[in-house]
Amino acid sequence: MLPDNERGAIERHLWELDRLGEDLGALDKDIAQMAIGDPAAKRLLTVTGVNLTRLIHRTSGYRLADVA
Repeated sequence: MLPDNERGAIERHLWELDRLGEDLGALDKDIAQMAIGDPAAKRLLTVTGVNLTRLIHRTSGYRLADVA
């Protein structure tokens, strides 16, 4: 058995991990929707080994430059 203070700390950390997981899920959904609307992204996703994470990493530079 863990002492109450340690149990509370672990519960808070687990709650925070769950919350961060939900935030990441929402961000993934937003990124996927952006990629779906981009014809270049659709073409790149047909390349073997290119997934959404890799696609966003490779294309984020020019997208950020376009915004700035």
